[in-house]
Amino acid sequence: RKKKILDYVPLSVDIGVYDDCLRNDSLKEMYQLICQLDRYERMLVLLWLDENSYDEIASITGSNRNTVAVKLHRIKDKLKKMSNQ
Repeated sequence: RKKKILDYVPLSVDIGVYDDCLRNDSLKEMYQLICQLDRYERMLVLLWLDENSYDEIASITGSNRNTVAVKLHRIKDKLKKMSNQ
């Protein structure tokens, strides 16, 4: 594998306290919704949020890559519907 060299650019805009509070509230809401999922769905989402690839998640869970992709797509749709209620 080739390793990419990343250049980091400092933020030029300061994030205000208000923006940080909104972000915290949305993160709390997201994790509350994730907690409502069943155990297997929660595991897949948390592995995905840890930035594991579909192939890595498939090897960890012992399932097929396509199965992981489909299940994650369905879980994301489910979370969207739950957040709109």
